[in-house]
Amino acid sequence: MLENLLIVLTDILVLLFIVIYGLYFKKIGLYLIYFLMLSLLLFYLGFMHKIIKKTLLLGFISTLHTFGRDLKWNPHIHVLITEGASGNFTPWKKFEVFPYVMLRNRFQTTLLSLLEKYFGKQKFKNLKNHIYKTSSNGFYVHAPKIKSRDIKSTVKYVIRYSGKPAMAQSRIINYDGQYVTFWYDRHEDGKRIEETMHAYDFIKRLIIHIYDKYFNVVRYYGLYAKKHKFSDKFNYMLKPHVAEFRKQLKNWRCRIELYFKHDPLKCSCGHTFHFDYLVQKSYNTS
Repeated sequence: MLENLLIVLTDILVLLFIVIYGLYFKKIGLYLIYFLMLSLLLFYLGFMHKIIKKTLLLGFISTLHTFGRDLKWNPHIHVLITEGASGNFTPWKKFEVFPYVMLRNRFQTTLLSLLEKYFGKQKFKNLKNHIYKTSSNGFYVHAPKIKSRDIKSTVKYVIRYSGKPAMAQSRIINYDGQYVTFWYDRHEDGKRIEETMHAYDFIKRLIIHIYDKYFNVVRYYGLYAKKHKFSDKFNYMLKPHVAEFRKQLKNWRCRIELYFKHDPLKCSCGHTFHFDYLVQKSYNTS
């Protein structure tokens, strides 16, 4: 619980940094607000869901996309979230139902509060009140049921979708040296639309979706983070032969042999190399 609270406090401190130096982080600041909002929101759901006084930690991967199908400015975040969580005593607790109604309301409240801190209370007050009046049921959360796939197909789909560019080259139908014609499937009704515009306008739509250098579009939280306090407990969920195999993968010799199908310590004569000592030339720096 203390570690989770520290994560939330860190997000708040980063947010204050963005507010103070907002003039220097115009676009990056807004991007980071999306990620901070998401982490605060989903960690909040993890805090509020307790079973027998056990705090549960979710895992989620978030990917920022700034483009719509027609290349217009439409920033949104795709989230891949675990259907369960890990606790202080239970390595894994499966969840069958996700509270989407709560998510819609919390998503709206958290995001508007962060934007208010970023832009200032007086500047954002009128717009905030207008949004609450027009969106009384919370912000839109699209969470369709994913058709069942095998694990490899699902992983390939997520990787391909997370790293996709604003537009695939195959969607460009024609270019006559001055005008560009491309197509997209309209989100509302799925109808295919063809649009023609000047090449300069086409380039303008594309370059607004180029992220700043070193900006991380894909981010990992909770159980998907590189290291968390429950990571060691997952080993108890593995079958003995799987746990042993994962242990062997920590050895560099095993990894090379698995990938290249060749033992790096095996000589062509059939003998195995053994490390005895290292001879290093000494340098006189005087």
